[in-house]
Amino acid sequence: MTLKRPRGPAGTLVVLEHTSKILEDNPWRDPHVRKLGVWLPPQYDEGGKRRFPVLYDLVGFTGSGLAHTNWKPFGDNVPERAARLIREEKMGPAIIVFPDCFTALGGNQYVNSSAIGDYADYLTKEIVPFVDRESASTAAASANHPAATGRSSTA
Repeated sequence: MTLKRPRGPAGTLVVLEHTSKILEDNPWRDPHVRKLGVWLPPQYDEGGKRRFPVLYDLVGFTGSGLAHTNWKPFGDNVPERAARLIREEKMGPAIIVFPDCFTALGGNQYVNSSAIGDYADYLTKEIVPFVDRESASTAAASANHPAATGRSSTA
């Protein structure tokens, strides 16, 4: 039997609560107060004025914002994989954000729609600036932009 044991610093997962003005009056009355997972790399707390790039992890249609942070018995979840890749110097330290875009229709949306709500605006006009204000992101200090990974219902 293989036991899963961490081999180095794991970083920190912080779950924040964000109140959205954009989703407040969405057609399906989905919650406008949502949890936002933010993983901070092990280097985040080393002090100084270091800034980090931000990756937005968009889960698949039926996942949840925090699904990729769940424990996996025989593999790495996204934060564990990132910590390992940073430790192996295959990836630089980055902040990873896990937004919640789940709807009453049973899946995530990442587009603006008069039928569902303005989820693209929610991400780009509220969540990205919120993360930049609340963290040591590179975008907060320069013209660098975040990156997105994952897939949506259109994949």
